[in-house]
Order: sequence, then C-alpha cells, then structure tokens
Amino acid sequence: MSDRRVHDGVISSACPDSLLGRLLRLFAPGFGWCGRCGRPWKFAREHSTALPGHGGCFPLCERCWKALRTPENRLPYYHILWLDWTEDCGVTWPMVYDAVMLEGAGSPEAGT
Repeated sequence: MSDRRVHDGVISSACPDSLLGRLLRLFAPGFGWCGRCGRPWKFAREHSTALPGHGGCFPLCERCWKALRTPENRLPYYHILWLDWTEDCGVTWPMVYDAVMLEGAGSPEAGT
C-alpha cells in the first residue's frame, strides 16, 4: 500500500468534519482546502508553516492545527502535501519535517 493511501485512511477516520468540508467545497470551486477537515480556504483560515527560502505551506486550517496539538500529530498532513508537490520544487521532506518540528506545539518563538 502506498504512503498516500495509508495516510488517507488514518486521516479520513480521524476527522468527523470531513463531510462538512466536502459540502462546503461545492460552494468554493477552485479553492484548496484543509487536509484534515476539508474546509476550503474560502471558509477556513490556513495555518502557514514557514519553509526557510521557500515561503511556506499550509496543509491545515488554524482550527485543525491547534486541535492536533503536537508536531507528531500534524506530520502526516504535511507529508501528504509534500508528496503532492513536484520533485523539482526544491523542497525536501527533511526541510518540511524540520519546519513542523520547529513550530512545536505552538510556541511564540515559532511564529504562531
């Protein structure tokens, strides 16, 4: 089984809000969405994680980012986003991993 399917199975079963997210996406064509609850960025505030030299990424909305509490709980969502990126974007998995771990549980030093 691919990494993607393993993550999808874990994530789908972990989030009761995903049905609401799917419904809201009908009203926000063209928008991306939170990897956990599925709410489109038109209706949810993204949590941006800085990637030094590459801007940032936001696989989670602020609400889901806070609900997951720890970097370890958030990593699967970042990994799925990273798997979807093209190989030539210049962002490696260790770069994403380090950025997520640096944010920790939301310390002020990490910019949250």
